[in-house]
Order: sequence, then C-alpha cells, then structure tokens
Amino acid sequence: MSMSWTLLNPITPNNDRGIESLTSFVTRVAASHLVRTRSLLRFVGNVYSDQNAISTHWTTDVASLNGLGIVAEQTTKLIGIATGAEGLRRATFANLKNVVPSSAHGLLYRNRRICPACFREDRDCDGFVHDRLTWSFMPIDTCPAHRTPLVDKCPRCSSQLKYLAQFPDLGSCVSCRFDLSTTRQSFASPARVARAGYFSHEVEELVSRHEPLAASGLITYLNQMNALGVSFQEIAEAAGLDKAVIRDWRTKKRRPRVLSLMALSAAWGVSTAAILENPIEAAASSVRQDGVIDAIGLGAGNRRAYARTNHSEAKRILTEIEENISLYTSEGEIASRVGIKAATLLYHYGDRLKVLSEKHRRWSREMRREQTMALVTSGVNLLREWLQKGVHLKRIEFVALLMERTGCTKTKAKHAYTDALDLLSEP
Repeated sequence: MSMSWTLLNPITPNNDRGIESLTSFVTRVAASHLVRTRSLLRFVGNVYSDQNAISTHWTTDVASLNGLGIVAEQTTKLIGIATGAEGLRRATFANLKNVVPSSAHGLLYRNRRICPACFREDRDCDGFVHDRLTWSFMPIDTCPAHRTPLVDKCPRCSSQLKYLAQFPDLGSCVSCRFDLSTTRQSFASPARVARAGYFSHEVEELVSRHEPLAASGLITYLNQMNALGVSFQEIAEAAGLDKAVIRDWRTKKRRPRVLSLMALSAAWGVSTAAILENPIEAAASSVRQDGVIDAIGLGAGNRRAYARTNHSEAKRILTEIEENISLYTSEGEIASRVGIKAATLLYHYGDRLKVLSEKHRRWSREMRREQTMALVTSGVNLLREWLQKGVHLKRIEFVALLMERTGCTKTKAKHAYTDALDLLSEP
C-alpha cells in the first residue's frame, strides 16, 4: 500500500469523545514536532501561501481560528494539506459562514476553556488530551458529560488559559506547568447542564455537515411554515423574537445570529441543522414547544428578555467574584462571559467593579509578596542543603535546581538567588 508524502507528521483529529477544535489540533501537531504553535503556523503559511494571513490575528483574536472567517478557512486548508488530515472543516464553525453574520457575535469565547474530567478520560483512553470545539462556543459554560463547569484559568497561578500558547502543551498551564487534569471541580446546576447539553448537540450537528449550510434553507422554512398556516407573528413569538426580525431574515436584510437560530429551532421542536438543510421536512414536523427557550436560556433576539438574562448572569458572576476575589480578571473578560458590552457592564455595575478592582489589586500584591517570600525561603534552604555538603552553588546551577523544585520562571529564580545570598550573609 503506497503512502502519500506530507510536510508534517500525519496526525488525524480525535473526534471519538467530542469534535476536536482546530486550535487543539494545531497545538498537537506542533507538540509532535517539538516547536511552538505559532512557529509551526508561520512555517506552513510561508511554504504553501504567499500571504501568511493566519498570523495577523495572533495578537487580536486567536479564537477566530475556530470560527467561520477567512482565518479559519485558510488555516484549515493549509494544515490539512501539510498533515494530510481530512475533515478539518468540522474543527471550526466554517459550515455557518453563509448563514450567520461574518462578525460572528456571540459565537466564540475569547479565551480557552477546558474540562479536567474530560482530560483525565483522554489520558486513560488515548494517552493525550484534546480540546473540544464545543468548549469554544460562548453559551456553553458546563461539560454536559461530567456535569461540571468549564475551567478558563489555572487554579494555581490564576493565569488565563489561551489558545495557541507559547508551549504546545494542552494538558498543562503554560505559566506554572500545573497539570490541568488535576483541577478540583464542583457540580453545576441541572439547568446549566441541560442548557450545555442542548447547545453541544446543536453545535455538533451543525459542524458535522460535509458542505457549508445555506441561508436559503431558513427562508424556505419560514415560508413553508407560513404556508402550513403558522403566521410570522406566531413564529416570532414562540422563539422570543420580534416580527421585524423574521421579516429581515426573509428579505435578506440581515443574517440571523446563532442563538436566535437555536431559539427558533428549540421553540418549534426541530434541530437547527434540519431547518437549514431540510427546511420543508423540518416545517412539516415542527410543533410549538412553549417554555423551552426559557428553560435553556435562549431568546437572544428579544432584547428585553435577553437583557434580563444577561444582567442576572452579571449579578451572579459578580457575587462569585466578591466571595472569591481570585476569580476577578478584567471588565472586558467579565463582559465577555456575560455576553454584553463592556460599556454596558460598567454603566450598570461600575461601582461594584471599582471596589472589586481595588480589592483584587491589594490581593494580587499580597499574593506576589507571599510567593516571593516562599521562593526566597526555598532558595535559602537549597543553598544551605548544598553548603552542608561542602558545595557552593553557582547561580546557573541554583536557578536550574530552584526551577525544577518550585516550577518558577528563570527570572524569578535569578532574583531569588540574590535575595537568598543576602539573607545568608546576614549575621
């Protein structure tokens, strides 16, 4: 049997327990070559393309590699050619590029999120971990399989998890090398689990199609529903949308957002993929499901209801941060988690955010002070251990040993060396 030559190692996406995201696949390919992820993308782009457009979003929106724009499309094409992997389109939301707005508002979560329990399963079954595409979908904040909230930062150093990190290791924190699979988790509420399960099922159905879905399917579905005796007003009310929104969809004045599409499908008991792919059959089997969109937190097209949902989520998140100040990140990150603009968040909760910001600043200073003292203490103990053996450690030896023992960075180890020598020299 003849084998075709590939530029990179012939790795295939792991879709056994959830569809692997493109950023996860690229990271695994980079790890197999022992190079940084961005170096790998730059190399592949220079080999196969004159315009290395995939590097332009590294500092602005790395999550777009999992999206539906030109960055995701070009990266999928180039990595597919370089590795020989087939079906990489499923690793992104590219199937929706002709359906939803190109801005993809409300589609992708800006930072990386993971489920530690899924990572433990991956290691037991495959020997390596991989991120699911559904984890990057903004409304999903819970793993429906293990009923636990997704984690978006390291529990040890509180640094945010990022796509295409400097070192290609999906299972560890890049900053402190903490094993993310050992993160302690609590159980999510049944409502959050049900919501995440619905969204995960819908997303996997949408991205599993072999060809991009067409917006004409939605128009056909709406017209067919009207032909079956369901008014456009009733269609809109069932999904928590305005009638003007349905009209704009039919006249192609605007494209629907993903959450609005899912609200429509949930309200009428059919899948979003069925509406777009088989609209006539979907219309024939549609039955109004009252109360479903409220149960799973949809109805994003209705501005008043969505605003109430967002503000309720904002209050919940702010309360969690007040109880545990280490969860505080920034106003922009909190607004992204809630699903509203940062300016809106500041307008309604500016006073609470100001207090939290100051409290987090004091907490950060105290934590840095404690970490520095603990590191210097470890350094003093290290020097004393080797002095008892009759060996005076050089700085380069001290830095290597301290980094291995504590997991700190080289810069911190160098500072600890100076401070430890000063403490030992004191009478």
